[in-house]
Amino acid sequence: MSGSSIERYTLAAEEYNGADMAWVIVATVFCWAIIPGVGFLYSGYTNRQNALAPVWTSFMTLAVGSVSWMTFGYSLTYGEGNAFIGDAQYLGHKDVLEVASGTIPALLFSMFQLTFSVATIAIFMGGAAERARLAPLIPLVFFWPLLVYSPIAHWTWTSGGWLATLGAYDFAGGSPVHVASGAASMAMSMYLSKPLFRSRKSSSRALKVLVDHRPHNLMQLCLAGILIWNGWLAFDGCSTLALNLRSAVAMTTTQMSGSMGAITWSAWEYYKTGKWSIAAVISGAIAGLVAITPGCGYVGLPAALLFGFVGGSVCFWTSKFKFTRMAKKIGWVDPCDVTGAHWAGGVAGNLMTGIFAQASIAATDGATEIPGGWLDGHFVQLGYQLADTVAATAYAFVITYCLVALIDCVPGLEMLATDESIVAGIDAADMDESFYEAQWASDKGWPKSEGDDLERHSSGSGYSPNSEKEGHTSSAVQPVASP
Repeated sequence: MSGSSIERYTLAAEEYNGADMAWVIVATVFCWAIIPGVGFLYSGYTNRQNALAPVWTSFMTLAVGSVSWMTFGYSLTYGEGNAFIGDAQYLGHKDVLEVASGTIPALLFSMFQLTFSVATIAIFMGGAAERARLAPLIPLVFFWPLLVYSPIAHWTWTSGGWLATLGAYDFAGGSPVHVASGAASMAMSMYLSKPLFRSRKSSSRALKVLVDHRPHNLMQLCLAGILIWNGWLAFDGCSTLALNLRSAVAMTTTQMSGSMGAITWSAWEYYKTGKWSIAAVISGAIAGLVAITPGCGYVGLPAALLFGFVGGSVCFWTSKFKFTRMAKKIGWVDPCDVTGAHWAGGVAGNLMTGIFAQASIAATDGATEIPGGWLDGHFVQLGYQLADTVAATAYAFVITYCLVALIDCVPGLEMLATDESIVAGIDAADMDESFYEAQWASDKGWPKSEGDDLERHSSGSGYSPNSEKEGHTSSAVQPVASP
């Protein structure tokens, strides 16, 4: 190590605050658990033939997404660049050790932000559930954050980003995390329903074997709920990057919104079915957590309860769309409610932030000055939030659709699984592993071919043709017409 490097490290260290560093380190550990938590969440939502694949995907996302972030993603997000994308300033984490980010090392800031990037990919991967082959997901996981997440995060969180310059508020990831992942999941789902390239040319990919079903494993949903809700408190609370009153505000508003979301979704579920549901509690909590994410450091506690109510309501009813003829017509299949929860909740949260953001709440960190939202008489803020939401939605959808289509052009990387693999389950077809070994070893209750077998043995998988009427609309896959 050269003397000049030691000197730069020493100068940077003078700016560090030990308490802030400890706070960010601990929060990063909690945020990390969200990523496998999403895998277990999707595993619970899917059927038993596909229960292991989402968990594999979440851990592979952790591995591949981390390499993508450390080599290129951090620089494209936080490099100086221009209003739309960062530059090669920190490519391969060059010089990151030698600079500070506020009162913490830039390296620690990067590690914390890595969990945001990788969690976003993990959420987006819900669009692949039950239908996508695993091999093409690996390059998708590497390149998607570089082309989608990093640009939107750069727009939002760097001083020169165009959304930041415009004046849009996004405390912890309404657009870069939730709107982007939800729109991307919709794009991937629609491509898998009506592929354009190699998947379309295969007669074995007619997509006539999908059925509605209920979540197959409520214990996994509960485990996921613990990991995700727990991590979300750190995710939002530590977005201050410092240990101060605003951290406590963000954590508290997050807790209140998640709680109200759980109550609201459960109430709607009971209204429709007359039954209480643990899946409704988990789905509602996530809806409330998503909704508060952009505003958790800008709004007060009464507003946080309203965020949870609106988020829980909007996401509950948006999740119903997948049962409609229109959804079938456009090919929207959302078994894990990614678009229903993350896109719809992110949109609601972004817009509500424009109404309820308050300068007095933002100032609780002792440094931030904003004009506020409608409550402070700053009525144009809602327009900024709308522009933010529309831009993130359109960009994420279009780029994701194009990237998935491009990967589908590569021999051996066809995105859509064959009908035979979909019937057998991605666990058996692509992994030859399962949480339920009897699935292919000796269990005769699983279909070995198409249509009639799947219908006849559906009772063993938790499927019911009246699944919507029975009350679980938090997860369903519906028949999709041949492309």
